[in-house]
Amino acid sequence: MKIRLLILFILTLALASCTSSDSDSDSDETSDAGTTAYWNEIDWTTADSGAYASFTHEGLQPSCSNASGTTSADFKFFSKTGSANNLVVYFQGGGACWHNNNCNTFPTNTQELEYFENETALDVISNQGDLAVSNNIGGIFDFTNADNPFKDWDFVYIPYCTGDLHWGAKDNAYSGGTIRHRGHVNFQVVLEWLKAHYTTAPDKIFVTGISGGAYGSVFNFPYLKASFPDSRFSLLGDAGVGVVTDSFKTDGLPNWNIQVPTSTRTGDSSFTYFDGKDVTTMDLSEIYSAVADHYNTSSETINFGQYTTDWDNNQAYFYQVMLDITADSNSDWESYEDVWCDWNSKMRQNLTSIEASTDASVSSFEYYIAPGEAHTILMSTDFYTETSDGTTLLSWINGLIGESSVFESVDCDPNCDKPTDAPTCN
Repeated sequence: MKIRLLILFILTLALASCTSSDSDSDSDETSDAGTTAYWNEIDWTTADSGAYASFTHEGLQPSCSNASGTTSADFKFFSKTGSANNLVVYFQGGGACWHNNNCNTFPTNTQELEYFENETALDVISNQGDLAVSNNIGGIFDFTNADNPFKDWDFVYIPYCTGDLHWGAKDNAYSGGTIRHRGHVNFQVVLEWLKAHYTTAPDKIFVTGISGGAYGSVFNFPYLKASFPDSRFSLLGDAGVGVVTDSFKTDGLPNWNIQVPTSTRTGDSSFTYFDGKDVTTMDLSEIYSAVADHYNTSSETINFGQYTTDWDNNQAYFYQVMLDITADSNSDWESYEDVWCDWNSKMRQNLTSIEASTDASVSSFEYYIAPGEAHTILMSTDFYTETSDGTTLLSWINGLIGESSVFESVDCDPNCDKPTDAPTCN
């Protein structure tokens, strides 16, 4: 079973054995990374002479989950300076949790910063050092590839260690221990740093994220757009198409205290769609449509897109978790084959629903459904070779960010490389 985040985990283990989080390390991986030091670690407690040391949002300071068994609750983020006046805002993925069973008993989320989330390891990836190459890690983070449309852009990398899709602002007391769902709190301190460091707005801002970060990208988009209204934006959600259960929305989401992008919170008095809305009754298609329709006008077009494989095994896995959240064993969650067809059908319904609703306005939303079952693409070397129905992902991405005029939905059907262990669908 090919899950790209498992490959990233393998890279994490390798880096853990030969690097430290000390950016002054003299390890082999530092020399393996080459001579270009791209990444800078931002410690919000000391950055800009302590300007954010007292930062709080909803009375909470930035933090990782502080789950039992973790070694640190410290949150940090990373920046890279390029030669172009453009910016990538990247939300990392790492699962989610909303119930004691999958927050404490059988955790299904990244609970603290990963070993690769340090300057040395990120430089190995961006310089395509041996460990990155052998594990097929790179994608938009490969700054050695001339085909990378973002190689000269600035980056801000936002880690994910809170289990709340970058949406939360709540320390929730589960029966097995309290989890700090502070993903949106973490984003807000990053946003403060961005506003302080980009007093001249970037020409272009590409907002994106993988897996759980895909949801963070769209829900936090209004905050970014309100902060940089003069920049030209585009957005891509990688492997987060929003196939969820009603019980997840009604019983799970309240545990996070979701920071809905209302007009008051974003500072955009004209963006009132979410004012007074109960997001536990909304589908992702409605969220995408609301954001895309508001920020597209007759004088400005913002491209929104979603990428997924047709049989994404990780998204099917989480759908099974939602359906059987009280399972006695996490092995029950691994048996998602019975819901694979249902997930596949609902995935297509969600994407076509967003496209249909935004086509009625001046906004532009398109999707890219690729063959196979792999989960996420933006950190994979497959980013440069992925093809669906004769269209390369790279050309589609260039259309998304306005580097070409061709941007329309792509679907692998009927050649979608259905896995051999997938059931026959009706």
